[in-house]
Amino acid sequence: MKKQLLGNFMDPVQWLDDEVLASGLTRFVSILPYLTRPEDLVLAFREILLPIRSHLPPAFIPLLLAERLSPCCFAFLLKQSLPFIASRFVAGNGLKEILKVTRRYKREGFEVNLDILGEMVLSEKEAEQYAEAYQNLISELRHHVPFGTISLSCKVSAFFSQSSATAPEYAAEKILERLTPVVEAVSKEGGHVYLDAEEYERQEIHFLVFQHLYKKFGNCVRFVLQAYLRGGGDLFEKLCELHVPETPLHVRLVRGAYWDYEHYRAELQCWSKPPVFSVKEETDKQYLSILRLGLLKGVRIVPATHNAASIVKAEKLLRENRGTSNLAPLIPEFQFLYGMGEPYGKILVNKNIPVRFYMPVIYPKGNLSHAVGYLVRRLVENRSQMSFMVKHRGKKLDKALELLGPIEQREKGGPR
Repeated sequence: MKKQLLGNFMDPVQWLDDEVLASGLTRFVSILPYLTRPEDLVLAFREILLPIRSHLPPAFIPLLLAERLSPCCFAFLLKQSLPFIASRFVAGNGLKEILKVTRRYKREGFEVNLDILGEMVLSEKEAEQYAEAYQNLISELRHHVPFGTISLSCKVSAFFSQSSATAPEYAAEKILERLTPVVEAVSKEGGHVYLDAEEYERQEIHFLVFQHLYKKFGNCVRFVLQAYLRGGGDLFEKLCELHVPETPLHVRLVRGAYWDYEHYRAELQCWSKPPVFSVKEETDKQYLSILRLGLLKGVRIVPATHNAASIVKAEKLLRENRGTSNLAPLIPEFQFLYGMGEPYGKILVNKNIPVRFYMPVIYPKGNLSHAVGYLVRRLVENRSQMSFMVKHRGKKLDKALELLGPIEQREKGGPR
């Protein structure tokens, strides 16, 4: 029991189950990349985290002591702490760590999808570096992984620093200049690339880039659709019009990654309402609606969710549709976030259902502060699902789902 409690105190995921602590950590790590002087780091720590010191876990005791000693001591200790926090959420920092983690997941029966972290590019030099990083990663992976197993996620807008919603065609053209060689390189290795979710204002750019690449490379290129978009259903219909049965369209279906940002933008622009649903139940409803519509239209829907109810319903739809079509399974796999969905993944793999883990990575090896901020924000956005998983982590999905209520009568013969 003592060992288990210590594990909880030392596990960053457990920390985020505390709403006050999660909010404070999000604010603190979000500004870390912009603080270079030890004195500024101490000041930020005092202003943001000291007021909530009663919520800080024992792992923060060394930082609390160092803050009293000297700014340089505090900065050094904080720098040493970042790898510990990041390792819980980031799959690897540099090729050696990436390969180590991906091989371990492969032994456990999982596939992986790699995403080089880098949310925003502020210059063309950074955009070039982002594209070059993917080219180099592909070049190195091909010597270490079997043919056909490379799976990547790319942030479309990171390939061009001057992307503007007012000129979507021009932005798409400039993005394609850098992104096309990346997709081509993956295609030659038999792999695939997901064009990751974008903010609402870049939705048209996102679609235009995907449209061009899908026509050229088929389902080597895949789309990420956010179910929290009010126009998500209409966007999915547009995607379905591109669908070619010979190279079936693949769509990773997520709930959404920029809820807070979209509300802020809507308020800034004086819109009557944000472009995303404000009520979670509406997002859940559209998520399942798109999932069912995809099955009807022959689109390969990849559920990417930690919502237990959605996993159960998607699995039920998968069971109902297996064997009823001459096509490949219409739900080719489930996807989960690295460090979060392992309990669910094990249950599905035991049922011979393919599972792939989305793995944020740092490549080439570099600074961890950007990665920590990025992932804490992502996890806090999904705190309701995460809280459920934290409390019941390690239990079988069937057992855990009993706490959510009688969603459905479970399949006979499933894991107990």
